[in-house]
Amino acid sequence: MCSENKEAEIYSKVLKSIKKSGFPLELKISNIFLKNGWGVEYNNYFIDHDLKKGREIDLIADYTKMTDSNEYLELDFKLIIEIKQAETPWIFISTPSTDFEKFLGFPVIRQEKNFKENVYLSFRNNQKVNGRLARSFFVGLKSNKRGNTKKDKIFEALCKVVKALEHSYESSYIKEIKKNHKDKLLEYYEPIIVVDGKLFEAYLDSKEELILKKTEYMQVSFNYLSPNYKNRQNGYMVQVMTKNYLTEFLNKRHKEFDIVANKILRIESKHEEFIKRG
Repeated sequence: MCSENKEAEIYSKVLKSIKKSGFPLELKISNIFLKNGWGVEYNNYFIDHDLKKGREIDLIADYTKMTDSNEYLELDFKLIIEIKQAETPWIFISTPSTDFEKFLGFPVIRQEKNFKENVYLSFRNNQKVNGRLARSFFVGLKSNKRGNTKKDKIFEALCKVVKALEHSYESSYIKEIKKNHKDKLLEYYEPIIVVDGKLFEAYLDSKEELILKKTEYMQVSFNYLSPNYKNRQNGYMVQVMTKNYLTEFLNKRHKEFDIVANKILRIESKHEEFIKRG
């Protein structure tokens, strides 16, 4: 009896320890991707060139379209995902997006091989830039020991997800394929952060009054610069969303990726028919 009680106590402590970790949340988020037709890779490692060490990104989800009649063509849409538990609100300071930002649209970060045309044009306007973009951010209702509002947690998440994206880009198998390889292959990369917590947007209205409103989704204009990373001229657009908004976001991106895939298909071959993997 004493042995059984001790075993139950250990079991309870281990279970409590697991619940305090981030793993249950990661599993819940991954299940949302799986239920919505995405493949999931867990706990991928990447090299942080600034810190000179390997680090872990929570998830990489992919949605693949392919055809294998006459010539093989594969499009792999990858979401690089950082997951965060937010005990206090994340607040984003936004300003109106510029005409130039709307014209450029989302950065198209991809690797490709053997396409007849530049597939960048097929991605143009596949996702709209919001009327307002987050330019700065901080964690609300909490300050650090020095008395400053803390933006470090959000900044760290943004840095981490774009570094993991760059690792996926640089380590893509497509780069290693020999020139005489005939298959048409493409990988597209997009960084997102999923937050289990509250998000707020703050901005000035037309009367220069400060407006604060709760939101489920923000587009963050993030221009990460480092001598150890490629300088992307137009920076990154990181999409930050609540866990509750994720299903709606994935359904939307499914439709938008299908439009891109169909555009590429029409350019490459009018006689091929895409099938969804699995």
